[in-house]
Amino acid sequence: MNKEILLKDIEKIPKFVMRDVAIKAPDVKEYEGLTTQQVYDKLKDEKVVKEAWQEEENWKAVTEEANLVPLAFVSKNYQLVQFSQVFPKLIENIERLEGAVIYYGGVGIMTVFPEDEKLLVNGGDKIGLVAWNSVNKTSSVIIKFCVRHGDRYITMPKTVAGFKRMHVGKAMQITQNFLVVVDKVREVWRSIITEFEKIKVGKEYAANLMDELGIKDKSMRKQVLMEAEQREDMDLWDMFMKMLSLIEERSYKSDVHRRKKLDKISADIFKWAVASRLINA
Repeated sequence: MNKEILLKDIEKIPKFVMRDVAIKAPDVKEYEGLTTQQVYDKLKDEKVVKEAWQEEENWKAVTEEANLVPLAFVSKNYQLVQFSQVFPKLIENIERLEGAVIYYGGVGIMTVFPEDEKLLVNGGDKIGLVAWNSVNKTSSVIIKFCVRHGDRYITMPKTVAGFKRMHVGKAMQITQNFLVVVDKVREVWRSIITEFEKIKVGKEYAANLMDELGIKDKSMRKQVLMEAEQREDMDLWDMFMKMLSLIEERSYKSDVHRRKKLDKISADIFKWAVASRLINA
């Protein structure tokens, strides 16, 4: 979608409010005036039969405006920031772009690809940015590089090519100066594809690699090993794409859950490639 539609979708993300919270505390007259923790400390070895709700003045629950499901518990001084205050700022100085935003349970992920030929790599792939934000993190956002490979988004972990969590203001500078910092990403991406395609993968290699990556999913292991056994020309890039496709085909609670799983597989295999000196990053 273009920038105009993306901004409209960001506005559709629920607004958040802070609500009062209470916890169950022993309903014992002699403990009136004590804090909840003080009461529990005094009753460590006693059997409490009756309980009552006690409001906690120093804590609030963050919920979506339209429901009461708590997404985070924060101090009363927490400055609540809406997604509509964060994501639009990151792209306000990118004139033309393609992008998408997904949201679930207080977590939002925005992926953007500025329209610039300098971001093209390996013929048809394109470098972009992915921004993660959550309602329980004040004015901060995680920015990572990603590459659109066909219809697939592949995120690079920050240890390979990325940034730490940062304040929105600094994140804005990153997106504004995007073209200045993509050379490393371009080199790393080319290296990943080139080196992965050199490594032929058989059943034993695939099994050992999944062990090293900590992949215990029986269904994934079975299907990857079956393909490695049946194909004579399978390489490491093919294996990587196979694992991603298996995740994409599954049902998840939300697109955010699926994206987290995809990003984890990518992060694990890229970090393994760096540790194995397969790629330099």
